[in-house]
Amino acid sequence: MSGVLISSRGERPTSASELPGRHGIASARQGDGGGDSADSTGGLGRTLVLALGTFAVGTDAFVLAGFLPDVAASLHTSTARAGQAVTVFAAAYAIASPLVATLTARLPRRALLVAALAVLAIANAASALAPNLPLLRFWRRSCGQAVVDHDA
Repeated sequence: MSGVLISSRGERPTSASELPGRHGIASARQGDGGGDSADSTGGLGRTLVLALGTFAVGTDAFVLAGFLPDVAASLHTSTARAGQAVTVFAAAYAIASPLVATLTARLPRRALLVAALAVLAIANAASALAPNLPLLRFWRRSCGQAVVDHDA
């Protein structure tokens, strides 16, 4: 019986006006009274900003790996030790994820997202300017925690 709509009275609708909401069942499930998010002002802009933010956060974990030989040379250490910066990021993300998700469950998502992206930007800039390996690891850990805040 896929594709057949039944009204709450058990009858099939005879016209589009009898369908729930302006756009059918999908908008009835959203509970928005028939409105469509694409109709709202800035819907595409918001989606684009969210997509770009997600892309930046998603690539942050891996971008350092391509530069490890250069990072190691500038910090006068081995590539393996410089690679610890990638490990610290991943460990911070893995350990903090369940904790941060629980602790920030009641915070407004928009404010949390903006704050996380700001911390991520600052921590990435500080990582790029880190004069030694301990500071690089510290800032990469901060990046990992900021990504958790973004994903929460």
